[in-house]
Amino acid sequence: MDLFLGNQIDSEVFHLNEEESHHCVRVLRHRLYDEILVTEFQGKIWQATIVDLSSTLVKCRITKVFREERLTNLSIVAFGMLQDRERMEWMVEKMTEFGVDIVIPLKSERSMKSNLNLVRLGKIITAACKQNLRTKKPIIAEIQTIQQLIASQPIAQKFVAHCQEEIKTSLWDVVQSGKDALICIGPEGDFSSKEIELMLHNGFQAVSLGQRRLRSETAAIAACHIFAMKSELENED
Repeated sequence: MDLFLGNQIDSEVFHLNEEESHHCVRVLRHRLYDEILVTEFQGKIWQATIVDLSSTLVKCRITKVFREERLTNLSIVAFGMLQDRERMEWMVEKMTEFGVDIVIPLKSERSMKSNLNLVRLGKIITAACKQNLRTKKPIIAEIQTIQQLIASQPIAQKFVAHCQEEIKTSLWDVVQSGKDALICIGPEGDFSSKEIELMLHNGFQAVSLGQRRLRSETAAIAACHIFAMKSELENED
């Protein structure tokens, strides 16, 4: 079933917003009494029946809860902005599919890019959430410097993945499920030595994502996968 966004009016009534109503009626050609999925991205997806529709407003009757998730901990990825827009957008899409909760673009010394179209990235995140039926939509933060990130994220589990030669522990071995976790991934060319030293001095732990050197976007996705697997293993116990 297709998933649409809107607002729960009461325990039984749900309205799609205008953009989603148009997509539902004009693009996907849904009709009266079709069954669809609806969400506010607040932790629930409902199954619902269309009871009234136009190209600007689709009204539904909620029939049951399709999926409900309880947020136990946050996974946060701060990434150095990439020069190639398509690669960066692909990275954000895949991080969303793996369950990242907060995405923070970083402006670092070696960043080749200084601005982002956050509205476009937000639409990519929404599409990814709908595709894999996420009940909560990740937050995409404003661009931050590393200094701003350190000041704004008082999280116990803070990691940095970089390419400089030093002894690092595997992220899989050190990240604790059930607790908020933040990882920083550098841009093309990695973080500078000064930036790495600053993060380590402020409680970040240097970690490895495996034996191979990864592209920035691959590293971000790998970190999200580790966070997701740790969380799923905890829920199974």
